[in-house]
Amino acid sequence: MPRDRSTEEVRVTLAELSFQDEAAALVLERAALELPDRLSGEVTEVIEILRRQAATLRSLAERVQEGGIAVLQ
Repeated sequence: MPRDRSTEEVRVTLAELSFQDEAAALVLERAALELPDRLSGEVTEVIEILRRQAATLRSLAERVQEGGIAVLQ
């Protein structure tokens, strides 16, 4: 079943937010390599949060793609 425009915009937005979180996690991961151990541990926690959030956003985007989530008008 084709999605309406609003639902497709939600799917794209969720996918883009997921990509942004993954990109931020990658940048932080590289930066953490340059930090002392005591600081890199805290950055690692943030990286894990970003990756979990990205996974959640990807899952939501997939549910929109499959028709499980739709925008109500």
